[in-house]
Amino acid sequence: MSDFRVKGKLYHVDMSSLARVNAKMNLAVAKIIKQSRAGIIAAGAHILGVALVQTPKDQGPLQASGTVMWDKSPTNNNNFEGTQGATEQANTKGMISEVKTVLRNNLFTFDVAVGFGASYAVFVHENMENNHPNGGNAKFLQNAMISEKKKVLRIIRDHVK
Repeated sequence: MSDFRVKGKLYHVDMSSLARVNAKMNLAVAKIIKQSRAGIIAAGAHILGVALVQTPKDQGPLQASGTVMWDKSPTNNNNFEGTQGATEQANTKGMISEVKTVLRNNLFTFDVAVGFGASYAVFVHENMENNHPNGGNAKFLQNAMISEKKKVLRIIRDHVK
């Protein structure tokens, strides 16, 4: 119980109900944050799935190096085949480790990263003149991010409902 005066009149206020309201609001905010995180991770997985369809098939373990990362994401355990499979798996694990360090140090927001860890991924992604006879195209990740913008927002929104 708190007392205060306004223009000489004494008011008594029961603050215990305010504490209950505050506790309920904190629970609601925590639930929204948890659901938002799940939505962002699901949106990242969706973008990766679309990008993988567009990823050139003739580039060894490039597809296997595609990963969705967040501060506590699991390790990429994809099967890296080919003569450079072990090397590219190590490159991907290194990329994931670096990205997770950045994400863990981001104190104010929750982020998800989508990327390809193969050492040559950026060259395949950026070279518009490469021919991909087995399918796929340059800008596979960028195109997925652009084309799926509305779907990503729906995925996040649907998780928060």
